[in-house]
Amino acid sequence: EVVADSTPAVQAVLRADVRRGVLLQEESKLQARLESGDDSVGPRLEKVIEELRAMGADAAEAKARRILAGLGFTPEMQGRPTKKFSGGWRMRVSLARALFMEPTLLMLDEPTNHLDLNAVIWLNKYYLLTWRKTLLIVSHDQSFLDDVCTDIIHLDYQKLFYYRGNYLTFKKMYVQKQKELQKLYDKQERRLKELKAGGKSTKQA
Repeated sequence: EVVADSTPAVQAVLRADVRRGVLLQEESKLQARLESGDDSVGPRLEKVIEELRAMGADAAEAKARRILAGLGFTPEMQGRPTKKFSGGWRMRVSLARALFMEPTLLMLDEPTNHLDLNAVIWLNKYYLLTWRKTLLIVSHDQSFLDDVCTDIIHLDYQKLFYYRGNYLTFKKMYVQKQKELQKLYDKQERRLKELKAGGKSTKQA
């Protein structure tokens, strides 16, 4: 969960983008030098402004607030220091930070544990279903997995098995796989008994 301090929730989300923060600070310093008559910083300032524009820095706060709102934060709560929130709400801020960054690989461990129904619905229907990058989820919420997952990785007897489809599809395929394995086992057992019986007959002869 996010650190409990005096940082407002929305700022805690924005600070997840370290590069944006560094560039904004540099822009402010370069702008001050330019205004004091130091024209040499012009080219660098242009590059910083261009990079900020490319990453959508101006729209970052609106994006952060939209995510927080989806997770149940009112406008007043978004400006509240993180130390004023319970551990569960700080976990929501942490989730908002992860969603805000849109990493190439997003790993979520039991993401619905600290969410109410409305927040879960928003996360399912209005955010993760449009996710275009790799998402790795550990969850016991079967309904959530059915809505979000396109592939299932099953750890069974220290081995990983991969299944295409959501959780419901995985369950059906897993049951079918177990039936096939049981048939194979039964066949091997019958064959073993036949071999043992054949061996006894040979000895008796």
